[in-house]
Amino acid sequence: ENLTDQSVYWGFKISGPYINQTIKGYNSTLIAYLPNGTFNLYIISPEGYHVSSEKLTVNISGEPVKISVYFIINKYLLNITIFGIKNTTKWQLYISGKTFNGQNVNIFYNFTGSTAQILIPNGTYNIKIISNTFSLNESNLNINISGKNLSIKVSTNQPYSIFYIIIPVILILILLFILYRKRKKPEETNEEEIEIYRNDNLL
Repeated sequence: ENLTDQSVYWGFKISGPYINQTIKGYNSTLIAYLPNGTFNLYIISPEGYHVSSEKLTVNISGEPVKISVYFIINKYLLNITIFGIKNTTKWQLYISGKTFNGQNVNIFYNFTGSTAQILIPNGTYNIKIISNTFSLNESNLNINISGKNLSIKVSTNQPYSIFYIIIPVILILILLFILYRKRKKPEETNEEEIEIYRNDNLL
């Protein structure tokens, strides 16, 4: 990202033969006056940004040298875990808010399963978890990303958890009842056959 915002404070340090100076400012272009020679240049990134390579080598040989620096915004991992849903369950995540540098954020994500990960910069956000197949105790959360990863864990509402427990219990009870009836039936049949046999003998 090529920063031109005058409110962004950045700079560089330059060192070499008889030179060791630091230049900082808010301008999109910073200038240093150097003699001929080879110098080490260290980029000082604005807060919330970084560069792919902080250290550069500059050769001066009688002509001006122009160096373009592109700053990359820092992003951090947001981990979301939903307890009580299957790995095939589909849901949406809506994030709104502002980044640390004032940019508005309004993004929809589609996910499948109980976990999700996204990268977002420092800032304050509101996140909403949306689904037609489950509901959550907390589906609307305010979060703050400030220089480190963040993990969020939420659970489905209690009725859904009870549902997944009750159904297996009912099936087990039905199975036990069927097994009990099967064991009971042969004993009753034998009792009747014995009774009929005794009646025949009496005749």
